[in-house]
Amino acid sequence: RFSISSRFNMLAYSVEELEQEVDGQNVLIDATVDFKNIDIVFSYYPFNTAFRLIGGVGYFTDNSLNMNLSFDEKVTIGEVEFTPDQVGEITIDNKWQQVAPYAGIAFGRAVPNSKFGFAVELGTYFSGAPEVSLDATGIIENTKNQETLLQDSFSELKYRPYLSLRLSYSI
Repeated sequence: RFSISSRFNMLAYSVEELEQEVDGQNVLIDATVDFKNIDIVFSYYPFNTAFRLIGGVGYFTDNSLNMNLSFDEKVTIGEVEFTPDQVGEITIDNKWQQVAPYAGIAFGRAVPNSKFGFAVELGTYFSGAPEVSLDATGIIENTKNQETLLQDSFSELKYRPYLSLRLSYSI
């Protein structure tokens, strides 16, 4: 048995002024994740159960992870003190491809056999490595030349996981 369906997914999350200690200094992190996508998926039911294999494609209308890092207090290098404005800040932007193949497995029925139903789906989008851009200001402006190294570090983020839990009620 086969079925075809479409769906819309959205993940929008942001955090502001998250404090993280790095080498004894407090770093403030502002981060925003914004994913919105429309999928077309094909489901194959290999057995006469609610288990299914899923394949398809996702089109991402929003597709980014952005971070801004700054210091919240003076930074001392040797005997010289710098204000947070003098030190500057780093902005990192990540963008993935807009079209990504999808594969997953699921268990559960679209229409439950009884009044209540439950479904779970686990899969991944194969979106390739993100395009990373780095911008820096102040005395840390020279870190811009580390963009290639940062791109290499983010190259492992080729796969984006997908988890869906669904509760349903039949009228």
